[in-house]
Amino acid sequence: MEIEMKKGRLRAARGFWLAVCILGLAAIGAGWAVKGVSYVMAQKLQSSDTADGGESEPIATDDADLRFRERFYALSPDSLEVTDAETAEKAASEGREGLGILLAEFPQEDISVYGYVDAEKPWQGVMIRCGDNVSYFPDIVYLSESREMPEIYADSSNSLIIASFHAGAGEEKKRDTLYAFLKSPAGTMTCQEFTAEDFLGQMENRFSLSYQPGENSGKLVGQDGRLIGEVDLSWADGAAITGLNVINRVRFIPGSTVWAEVEIGITAEGRAPYYGENLVVTAPVELNSQSYGNGTKKVSFLIGEVREKAGENQSGEGLEE
Repeated sequence: MEIEMKKGRLRAARGFWLAVCILGLAAIGAGWAVKGVSYVMAQKLQSSDTADGGESEPIATDDADLRFRERFYALSPDSLEVTDAETAEKAASEGREGLGILLAEFPQEDISVYGYVDAEKPWQGVMIRCGDNVSYFPDIVYLSESREMPEIYADSSNSLIIASFHAGAGEEKKRDTLYAFLKSPAGTMTCQEFTAEDFLGQMENRFSLSYQPGENSGKLVGQDGRLIGEVDLSWADGAAITGLNVINRVRFIPGSTVWAEVEIGITAEGRAPYYGENLVVTAPVELNSQSYGNGTKKVSFLIGEVREKAGENQSGEGLEE
């Protein structure tokens, strides 16, 4: 399904070549679809955390999380004190409540996306106003410590919003989270995440690393045998190469086509993933929407053909830090 989008106003044996397949990450948990909660239902969820239609929201795990949800569900876009991220964070740390920031707005569609700023969890909790309806997503982390604003787009039918939240940041991890928000017949929004497990499942057989023991270089090869780039292995200093990491550094760029940019890391025994030159690839992400008899819709994410990122691999530059 081809979706027309528009941008929101804000925004790798010895003696022979060895192919090393991608090393999966055991710590990745199963993904789930997150259901939107209407404003009226949110008031009931302050104690139950049960979404409309009988589906359960991820349950609060401790008293602090429960208190956070109570504060979040008690608010609406109208009651939020909307300001910029820096001001809101400072005010929340001083004890002020009811703070938020505007993440994106689409005036013609009467859609606005807000981030809740809480003293204990300052960058968690998203509200979406769609006409007279407000939907709540308490588990979405929408900003990282760098305060980089998310990229949010809406389709021309006013029924689908795509959001890339730059929430996973750090020296080793720069992983975006990609969500599809769908408008229900009742006017509320539900959302589905392109989970890390799903992403890894689609990417883990796309590459191999070929090298000869004792040499300080190798070749990163695509699934079709096409050379993606030369790879420096001198950093391993004799340590056994164990695989490739394609999950720690992922960037999603929404638009008329959603693109994934992946910086590939090489792993070796006793060492953190190494991110060198010529290891940035890109691929389109296709969104397929399916409707069900009860009026609900679900979106699946499918990664297309992977190619080296034009300009980046030739110049030896990776993703920006």
